[in-house]
Amino acid sequence: DWMNQYTYCYELKFPKKLNDKKYDLMLQDLNNYFGAMYNIIGSMERRKTRCLVLIKISKSKMPDTSATNNQYAINPYHLKLKNASMRQLIGFLSINLDTFPPLIDETHDDSKMDIDINCNMSDINSLNKALLPYGLQLVEKIAEREMIVIKDKPLIK
Repeated sequence: DWMNQYTYCYELKFPKKLNDKKYDLMLQDLNNYFGAMYNIIGSMERRKTRCLVLIKISKSKMPDTSATNNQYAINPYHLKLKNASMRQLIGFLSINLDTFPPLIDETHDDSKMDIDINCNMSDINSLNKALLPYGLQLVEKIAEREMIVIKDKPLIK
């Protein structure tokens, strides 16, 4: 009963050609529904917030991929990616770090790579030891990023 009364489920499907507008479309949908119901409005704003940042601590290039297609295997103690981007690595790391600040990529590396790490995927110290051979590290810092900010709608007089 509580779930039916106080939770929401949302799914947005759109054609591939609108992929770069997906957050705008989502925000419009949410503003139309919740704005009318709760007199609130959401907008995208750049805000400074505490983040976990993936950085390169070595000038060396990531090892080239040996695979021709994208492959992955993940569990709480292992992550294996083939032909993956840093963006995909961040996405997979985020799965087990969902109670931590948001992850962002500051490696400035867009190459495809293979990575195989064995560690406690929800422990930053363990992850950093496993990422060290790849010249990568997760550090906590304040960074500016786009966020959805929800505010009360101004009252119309």
